[in-house]
Amino acid sequence: MAQECPTSFIGLLRARAAERDNAVMKAAFYVSLSLLFVSGARGQQIGSVDLTHPPKSDSISQNQTEPALPGGCEKILPGIIADGFVRSEDHHPREITLELIRVSADKAPVGSELGADVRLLNSGKQSIQIPWSIDPKTVTDGQGPSHREWEGGSFEVLLRGQLDNDVLLESPTYPLYGSKFSPGSLLTLRPGESVVAAIKFKVLSKYPVRRGPWKEGKMELLVEWRQTSINQDLVDCKMRKGFYQYQYEQKNLTTPIQVIGRDSNTNPPASK
Repeated sequence: MAQECPTSFIGLLRARAAERDNAVMKAAFYVSLSLLFVSGARGQQIGSVDLTHPPKSDSISQNQTEPALPGGCEKILPGIIADGFVRSEDHHPREITLELIRVSADKAPVGSELGADVRLLNSGKQSIQIPWSIDPKTVTDGQGPSHREWEGGSFEVLLRGQLDNDVLLESPTYPLYGSKFSPGSLLTLRPGESVVAAIKFKVLSKYPVRRGPWKEGKMELLVEWRQTSINQDLVDCKMRKGFYQYQYEQKNLTTPIQVIGRDSNTNPPASK
């Protein structure tokens, strides 16, 4: 004869089964959430660029990129130079995150040159637009000599721990150009999207900061993104220029590096 189970016992089994299913579902949820956070931190990469080699059109002479002399002008004279900032329509700086995701060495003698890959992530809630051409002819494409406007962008590497303030390092990296008159030279990054650029830099200060040897030891590298809107007008034989910096709210993640001395008695903290 089959033994009959009490109703309370069946209810207990069902309750334990429900608890087990809930625990499995919660574990799956937290795993998915953690993967989402990791993916969000890195973003979806939509482009890459190598800024360590000169562009093909870099061989053109400086005279070819300068505006031709207009009629009645024997030479172009310097005019007014203006500067300022580019503000978004809502007056809130766009958020970006920069990180060195690869450095060619974790120990660097003073004066040495290193290669690196930097990631620029749109970590905000609004789209941003950055220059994305390595061709300097982008500046003149589709524009006449009397008026030109374009965007410039560059990655700046800084060393933290050498002085009280971060030290801007010397960088032979080539800049980026963009213009609305040059199709494909501007890149839009939607929220969560990122790009990667190959750069290089030297363990030397770009500007003189102090005399004496470099301090050795564990320090940190970080990268900043500099973007400028530039316009120039040729009026009455005078060249007027305007430089307007973009204001980003930047999160600059650090990368550890060991700075060591070079084989000399003096290690000047600035290149000459």
